Amino acid sequence: MAKLPQITKAAIEHEGKIYEGRRHSEIIQRVLEDEGIELGSSGQGFITEYGDFVDRKLAAQIAFSTRQIPDRVSQLTSEDVW
Repeated sequence: MAKLPQITKAAIEHEGKIYEGRRHSEIIQRVLEDEGIELGSSGQGFITEYGDFVDRKLAAQIAFSTRQIPDRVSQLTSEDVW
């Protein structure tokens, strides 16, 4: 059985570009300040240790399966992990 990857970073996908950081709110603020882009809440997800972007739902399944979080959740938030 293949090893599931750990969740390593929060991320937001917007128009084909992925922005990464520790928390989604920090990403939103940084991108607004640096690039003048308002990201909003759509496209939020996470990066795995393999560098793949996954949405909040899949990230929740991965984080629970890899014991990064103690309880099942329907959608992962950065506060659940860090």
